[in-house]
Amino acid sequence: MICVTSVTIYPKNIVLKTGQWYYDTTVEICPTNASRDCVTWHSSNPRVAMVNPSNGYIYAGTAGTAQIYATATDGSGCSDFLTVNVTRNPILVNSVELNQNAISIESGNTYTLSATVCPLNADNKSLTWSTSNANVATVCDGIVTAVSRGNATITARARDGSFAQDCCQVHVTGDILVRSITIEPVKKTMLEGDAEILHATVLPIDATTPCVEWSSSDPDVVSVHATTGLIYAQNAGCAWIYATATDGSNKRGACLITVNPWIPVAVIHIDETCDTIYNGEVRSLSASVLPTNATEPDIRWSSSNPSILSISSRSGVMTAHKLGKVTITVTEINSERTASVEIEVVKRKFLIRRDGGSNEVVLNYGDANSDNERIWKCVNYDTIFHDYSDPISNVEMEPYMQRSSFNTYEIAGNPASAIREYTDDELRALYIIDPYGVAQYVNTCATRKGDGDIAYKDRIFKVLFGRNPNYFKRENSESWIRIPYTEKDRYDIQTILSESETLFGYHVLYDKISILNLISFGISLLSDLIGMVIGAGSFNLQIKEQLKFYLLMFSGIWTTLEDGIFDGIFDISLQKIFEKTKMDWALDLVNIIGDFGDFVDSINISADFDFNRDICRYCVQGLNHDIYFQLKNEETPYSMNDVVSTIEHLKEQS
Repeated sequence: MICVTSVTIYPKNIVLKTGQWYYDTTVEICPTNASRDCVTWHSSNPRVAMVNPSNGYIYAGTAGTAQIYATATDGSGCSDFLTVNVTRNPILVNSVELNQNAISIESGNTYTLSATVCPLNADNKSLTWSTSNANVATVCDGIVTAVSRGNATITARARDGSFAQDCCQVHVTGDILVRSITIEPVKKTMLEGDAEILHATVLPIDATTPCVEWSSSDPDVVSVHATTGLIYAQNAGCAWIYATATDGSNKRGACLITVNPWIPVAVIHIDETCDTIYNGEVRSLSASVLPTNATEPDIRWSSSNPSILSISSRSGVMTAHKLGKVTITVTEINSERTASVEIEVVKRKFLIRRDGGSNEVVLNYGDANSDNERIWKCVNYDTIFHDYSDPISNVEMEPYMQRSSFNTYEIAGNPASAIREYTDDELRALYIIDPYGVAQYVNTCATRKGDGDIAYKDRIFKVLFGRNPNYFKRENSESWIRIPYTEKDRYDIQTILSESETLFGYHVLYDKISILNLISFGISLLSDLIGMVIGAGSFNLQIKEQLKFYLLMFSGIWTTLEDGIFDGIFDISLQKIFEKTKMDWALDLVNIIGDFGDFVDSINISADFDFNRDICRYCVQGLNHDIYFQLKNEETPYSMNDVVSTIEHLKEQS
């Protein structure tokens, strides 16, 4: 038989509350191969702690201390014990009762509530006091203080976690006192001499006396009117402005005022002056003041004659409306300092001069504000600078396209480069000088915009002639009818034709009948169109024949036409057309450019059509540009005004 040599209990100490069980005791017996490895349990004080003899489960009885033993059953007498401390469960509060459940007190007074806590032997009889609305009534250890008129609930609650509580409804009578005062903003910066009214927000909004009294911590820096809140910045520095309640609540709001010194403007000057500005031009002026740290300079611009040159009062943006001189004045309002500049509104200048065997137009000629001259090279084969007496087969297109490319693209001959930009007014003037070149430019721009953009051509048409182009649809194989401009979008683009397309090209109709009708229609249409523009009532044969060539060059049907087709629709052949096209009016302008004496000799005055006179007058009156001619062997250019005067004189002589 192998006997037990030791018994060990775990844990050694435990704490239980009365009525509690403990199941986690363990026993270690040595040796592990003892013949009998069981124990029996017993308590030193079963009244405090009882134990199950067989499994060691412990039950806490009353408060106190007891030892729980485990003894080997093999007769060896080996045993061990653990100590059990039994504590009593706390006695919780089961009720709280106030002496009053409803009271009425006047604002500013106090009332003491008392509470009865049961049972009397409760371990923790302390209470927590609270209010549902501290703006009406507050409470501390049962002492209720009435703050302002209204209702509040005072609650007394046990602290021991039993949640026992009782309440008292408090009704406060009398005045509603101010609870808070705020001034927005809480910080503010002013300048010496500034005045402003501050505003205070008083809560609650129904306070019986919501009035405040204003005061300053340093009246020498910022003074304040006691009732209105009007503050005045006296001197540089800082001061607190207070708004204090007058109802005795002693509530107040505050705002910190910082006063900076005023630095007046001593000098004002215009930064960049100019002597001239082009009619229709928009340009900005700017001004500076000294000293640079002057206080909030108020700069205003004015014009002596806004109908000639207006200027935005605040931004200094000038817009030229008509020719004349004005004085632009800038004023600093606070100091009344001023500066002025005299500016003249002038026309832009175009200069037509020889470029080898052809001609070129200098845009913005004489522009002192431009570093570089912009050049427009007139097309070799156009109605102004070329005599089409040769058959069309002998016309070389390469020089024409070179000139067109130069005018159209930023880099000559490079279609991939950007399109040059010309103002509407420039295109109007250039169209008078070089209509084919402008037509090529417009056609190219429209194509780059998107497959021959008709909207762009329509817009340029209106720029040139002051109206929307007419639109036409084919009524049958023999004729065209006019459709309203507003209804053009109802039709297929390939079945209608506009004046702008006839003028600037691109549009292609896919059958020969349409092509032939297009040519016939275009001759009549453009004759009337040009007659309207320059003030002529009719055109002679050579003008119409010129228009036939115009259509061939720019209508997009060049490759479609055959000699037989052309001969079939006109009385004369294509070659005869150009043989008969003398273009006297265009050659007259060439003579102007080449030799003024020859020009005078070549003028033919007509009662019903005087192109030279009318086109010159159009240039002078209808544009924001002056046009000059650089004659052969002459250094001083002739202005169009001189040309107009000469033509009128010659007409009188005739």
